[in-house]
Amino acid sequence: MIRYRPVKISDSEIQIGNFTVNLKLRHCFSHADILIEKWNNLETEGFPLNDVSSSINANELSMLPRYRSTYPHHAHIVRFVDAICICQNMKGFDVRKNKLKENLTSIIEGSRMMSGQTIRDDYKKYYNNLVGTIVSATDEYRLAYHLKNTITDIEFTNSNREFPDFSTKSTTVTMLEAKSRFNRTFVGEDIKESKLIQLDQKMLSTLLCRDAVDDFEKAFEGQNAGILCTCLTWSEYGFLLAAYCYATDTYLDFNETVRRAMELRLNKNRQLVLLYTELVALQNVPEIVAILIDRKDAELKGKQLQKIESDYFRDNNKRLTFDELIEQARKL
Repeated sequence: MIRYRPVKISDSEIQIGNFTVNLKLRHCFSHADILIEKWNNLETEGFPLNDVSSSINANELSMLPRYRSTYPHHAHIVRFVDAICICQNMKGFDVRKNKLKENLTSIIEGSRMMSGQTIRDDYKKYYNNLVGTIVSATDEYRLAYHLKNTITDIEFTNSNREFPDFSTKSTTVTMLEAKSRFNRTFVGEDIKESKLIQLDQKMLSTLLCRDAVDDFEKAFEGQNAGILCTCLTWSEYGFLLAAYCYATDTYLDFNETVRRAMELRLNKNRQLVLLYTELVALQNVPEIVAILIDRKDAELKGKQLQKIESDYFRDNNKRLTFDELIEQARKL
């Protein structure tokens, strides 16, 4: 397993197995020495990072001749270790981290039981679960780090699924597990900048709500959340938020959006949805852009567009194109 541990190339670049990871390009906060030291410490604590790295490396190699992910999976495990580095001093994080260690260990041990005629399907489920768990935890930890810039007393709650992930002294904030879908249907289309400029924030929010709406009931009714923060960095339409900001030279400040959400929650007791995505800044500094929507409005928009897509697929046995989707969002 030694070959699947990270090796330093430079302060901003490491190698894992057959792949190289540029830490700045992947929005890591820590330099190579810190990441490698933390990786080794986590292995000592019982995190099966080398097993995770081995699985991801093997899967990436097997897919190289015919396919390459829009975001290389081996970069996710590096971001995962980096996310642990930046959250390690936050209140309540140790309990959350230990729960994740148990979950990852269970996933790895389960993979060793695969055999027989169903092994191909079993492996696909295992791998998706493994990567999804890594990405979801990373997004949660990175969100906590950014939230602390605005909500100084934020802390991790216990890992009981009946409660939100984060709490403050004045209200409760939550982020459910982030979507980790990599089947971005519209990324492969020729999306011209002029199309993105034609998007306004109302249309954009409709598209994003369609992607996030399935989490609303669990977050608000099931976990009694006041604010749901949904990461759309890896989702079907989430890339549109970053692309829109670039195309229109618009910056939807994450910290300001969080402050507004807290004020509305505290003063008007509203249920709110904060939709956010990471984007690459000009100097490779990780930035987040976000929009804020009232839960009722977000749910209405999301379900309406979901139904339009579902009905179209049922009647035509194909999905709406990007242009058709934009036009439907415009009408709502």
